[in-house]
Amino acid sequence: LKEESYSVGRSPSCDISLTSEEIKSTLLTRISKVHFKLTRDTVEGGKQIIYLEDLSSNGTYINGIKVGHNNKVILTSSDEISLASPSYKVFIYLDTKRSAEQWLTQDLCTNFLVLKHLGTGGFGDVKLVINKKTFHKYAMKKVENASEREGVIFNEVNILKRLKHPCIIHFESIYETGAAVYIALEYMSGGNLMQRINSKTRLPENECKMIFYQLTLGVKYLHEEGIVHRDLKPENVLLEVRGKRNDTVVKITDFGLSKILHSMTNLRTACGTLKYTAPEVIKVCAEKYIYTHKVDIWSLGVILFLCLSGQHPFMSCASANEMARAILKGAYLMAPTKWQLISLHATHLVRQMLQVNPDDRITSKDIMYHLWFQVNLEFIYFVKLLLK
Repeated sequence: LKEESYSVGRSPSCDISLTSEEIKSTLLTRISKVHFKLTRDTVEGGKQIIYLEDLSSNGTYINGIKVGHNNKVILTSSDEISLASPSYKVFIYLDTKRSAEQWLTQDLCTNFLVLKHLGTGGFGDVKLVINKKTFHKYAMKKVENASEREGVIFNEVNILKRLKHPCIIHFESIYETGAAVYIALEYMSGGNLMQRINSKTRLPENECKMIFYQLTLGVKYLHEEGIVHRDLKPENVLLEVRGKRNDTVVKITDFGLSKILHSMTNLRTACGTLKYTAPEVIKVCAEKYIYTHKVDIWSLGVILFLCLSGQHPFMSCASANEMARAILKGAYLMAPTKWQLISLHATHLVRQMLQVNPDDRITSKDIMYHLWFQVNLEFIYFVKLLLK
């Protein structure tokens, strides 16, 4: 389509006017003066999508399914457009720029259109998709070789299904298609926290406070629900700018390594990302050590350290082994050039979270009542209002 929109019908004023030369007279009488309209729109990632709006009295059909008067649908390449009856096929929409790669299965293509690539994780790609009927956008995670990762996949799905909190990503649906599994999740348009940090080197303290308070709310909720995330890191913290003041809303994602705790549960598995891993998780590799939900608090400490200073607490380590030894000792360095600009309350909170002994480490509940947050109660009220 070269123009932004096209009208189609039997009126001579339509961009595409249907006459008895192209259409049988018995069908032409059932076609409205303006039967449907095609509109082109550019969405995120520069991708162009084509909407069909049904303006007819007798119906417009896409692949045999009626669109409905004044309803809109998104067209996909090879869609068949019928007028007045499902059997009167008049047009076929072909997207000449469509990628040869079929990322979605044919069944999923009926309902979803891929808009752009969002990222690649340990278990597969994540793409932004739009529902062709509701126009809602989702982050669609595709897990290849699903049979080999069945435990991890359904662990994440089962956890997401039971969670309902404004700081936890919302689970939409799961689609099993033989070799691959697709998981549709709430889409956050602001990228992840690591991208935000990289774009600014380090975040202003007030911005850190806004983000970290919500992050802690989410972790506190997880712990109250008996869930340990075990892989908290900036890449798993999603953001979206909302409201008149362009404030940041935060949601935790990626529960593939999470664990549901109960009275008979012992955490003995070494997992997660080393840079954000608590000392007691590293000890699991060398000895029979049991850890608790406090491993998430250590990860929060590393995240806040990075947000405030723009540096990782163990960035000077030259190898993974050296970093593991430094983590076990709690041997991090707060460079004066960075930390002299940061408030004493924020510095104290970081130290409280990065305690090597988990028994000495602050809890998620106590973080909420730390002076760094409590000196501004109006801020807490505003965050809660934003999340509503």
